[in-house]
Amino acid sequence: MVLSLLAVAAICDLKRRRVPNILTAGGCAGGILYCTVLDGFHGLFQSIVGIGVPILLLFPAFCIGGLGAGDIKVFSMVGSFCTLNRLLECFAISFLIAGVWALLCIIRQRGGLSRMFRLFKYFWITARGLFLGIRADRYIERQKKENSICMTATIFSGYLVMVCSSHI
Repeated sequence: MVLSLLAVAAICDLKRRRVPNILTAGGCAGGILYCTVLDGFHGLFQSIVGIGVPILLLFPAFCIGGLGAGDIKVFSMVGSFCTLNRLLECFAISFLIAGVWALLCIIRQRGGLSRMFRLFKYFWITARGLFLGIRADRYIERQKKENSICMTATIFSGYLVMVCSSHI
């Protein structure tokens, strides 16, 4: 069920660069129901924690423009169905896939190396500002659609790898 929800989310994100709220909210409700029926109160608690953890962990990335709100909602949808350990495993695999995709995009485009250095400079300024109490602005540089990463597709891929690796 999770794979089909992720597939629909990835297709919507690839086509429209948007994930419908009804899909993620319905998926979260389905995850809560599934875990509650399967494991009672413990399943309900686990599902709610799985929804909240991506919001807490990924909100800073959203604030600086590194992730979209839809990406966080999709991770929350995944978290509503699985344990915290499995969710963190999905995080790691998904971000690894996204990193490879981003590296391929940088290699493919002109000026990619200079853009990467500007991004690292922004991260340095932001990190330094956090320690000095200076507010950093969002990373402004917007990418063309063909150069940006569809994080929902990497979440789908990461979840698929996670599920397949657990059955080996």
